Amino acid sequence: MLPINYAGLLLILAALALFVAEAFVTSYGALAVGGIICMMLGGVMLVDTPVEFMRVSLGVVIPMAVATAAITVFLVFNVIKGHQTPAQTGTEGMIGQEAITAETFSAEKGYYRGIVQVHGEYWTAQSPEGFSSGITAVIKECRGLLLIMSTSVE
Repeated sequence: MLPINYAGLLLILAALALFVAEAFVTSYGALAVGGIICMMLGGVMLVDTPVEFMRVSLGVVIPMAVATAAITVFLVFNVIKGHQTPAQTGTEGMIGQEAITAETFSAEKGYYRGIVQVHGEYWTAQSPEGFSSGITAVIKECRGLLLIMSTSVE
């Protein structure tokens, strides 16, 4: 039986807790850095024995901590990159897209309404100006299944 230092064991458990917390708390890697430090210190302190060959080697602790750090940095980088990219799907992804009018817009109560085609789908659209059939316009806003169009692109 190897004599285990409970402080080292607690530091390793704290490191695991910090790695799990990193997934749920927005800390931009600060919890992961703390976890790596705890893991390195806990790994060095884990086996408390005066005999050198029975201790945990730094040749084991440091590569393990570096690998954990590399994985954490990779994951945090990809999460931040994913948050910065604009929406690709749903109504949020349609804003700014071009739509082609499928029919001439008709006047209704101070605005014009008609059908447009976006990505092969037909949508009801509304605009402050009238469009004739075949005109390209830009989607400014989505209100449920109604697209609000801005001036034409041409």
